[in-house]
Amino acid sequence: MMNLELHPSEMSDEEYVKLVKDRGLRIVRHGGMFWREVAPFFWRPVFHFLSFDDRRVRGPWSFRLGAYQFPVLEGRRANSSICYYIFGNPREYGIHSLSRNKRQELAHAMNTLEVRIEADLPGFVERSYPVYISFAGRSDYGYRRDRVARDVFADWARRLFDSRKAIVLGAYRDNVMVGVLTMVFVRNVAVLLSHFTHTDHLKSKASDILYHAARSIASRKEGLRFVYAGMWSENKGVNEFKELRGATLIKAPAFVYMNPVASRVLEHFGKKYHRKILGAL
Repeated sequence: MMNLELHPSEMSDEEYVKLVKDRGLRIVRHGGMFWREVAPFFWRPVFHFLSFDDRRVRGPWSFRLGAYQFPVLEGRRANSSICYYIFGNPREYGIHSLSRNKRQELAHAMNTLEVRIEADLPGFVERSYPVYISFAGRSDYGYRRDRVARDVFADWARRLFDSRKAIVLGAYRDNVMVGVLTMVFVRNVAVLLSHFTHTDHLKSKASDILYHAARSIASRKEGLRFVYAGMWSENKGVNEFKELRGATLIKAPAFVYMNPVASRVLEHFGKKYHRKILGAL
């Protein structure tokens, strides 16, 4: 196991946006907030895992052509919800906080796997690209499938390393990379950005040891509110994966505006998407 005595740096809002702004992703800044187009003509704050005072949030008028949504403070106006996973109480995390079975599984994984902090970009791309291709081949994960092209994957990795504040973890078995997890700290939150493992090594518990490493790093960060583990997914298996590792589902109250015409069209022809916007699980 690696030495987890790290002192990670917190990203500014601008640094975080620069890192996550993939090709084709639209992000705009308005009224001191960064907004991200998560679907055609549908916008949410980049920091959708935080709450905002609805009296102070003003989306650009252009958003009214489609829809926008943002989480609101408790007790404020809410007509929908945003659902995502977190690991709460990050400072209290440790092997002692796990169930007996989980402790045993993790101990077994530590006997066969090693977690390293990646610091060499060319070497990381060389070792991690086959892992990503294996992951993409077995999963139906649709976000940024263009990364199966090596040049696109290498560009993603370069932005991680260029940020100088992203933590890139690699899991190794017999000196062969079998899994990757990346994370950053922003707004007093640890954000788990990407995670993928090689199909041939699923039984080695690479995911478990990577999550343990990430949560252990987070546990040493003063003032950390929680570890953000991603949005609720329509893929049941993705949700179960997070829940089995201790993540909690948050159904945060939110305000949504939908253009009346677009809303009626969705209600009749896209009920599933309409329900998803409203936060129905």
